[in-house]
Amino acid sequence: MTRFAEWCTEVVVGCSAPHSHTMLTADASKFDAAVAIVADVVPEHFLPPSRLADMFARLQRHEVAELIQNRLPESAQLKSGDLGEVLCTTFVREKTPFTLGIRRLQFKDHRNMSMRGDDMSAS
Repeated sequence: MTRFAEWCTEVVVGCSAPHSHTMLTADASKFDAAVAIVADVVPEHFLPPSRLADMFARLQRHEVAELIQNRLPESAQLKSGDLGEVLCTTFVREKTPFTLGIRRLQFKDHRNMSMRGDDMSAS
């Protein structure tokens, strides 16, 4: 997981009961560690872990890397949106009682197409 506590400060801001708002702020001095941690979880958001395992068993590392790279968006705006999706999904899994967040990036129509609809679904 993304282990937010290792590279972010967390402030919970009260809203009208029973809701709250959690604000995370990345620590600039821990940027390299944050990149490494988040980079470890990105592939499983674009491809199911079972498919990744199968590809690693059948293909060379560079071929698997190429398949994952071809799933990633090319524009900075879409990269930012996809990263937000990854961080949101992992935050919900790590910090809330919800455990079945859908890794929606696996279902994108095209690597350079933004997601449409709700930003987060969990159960």
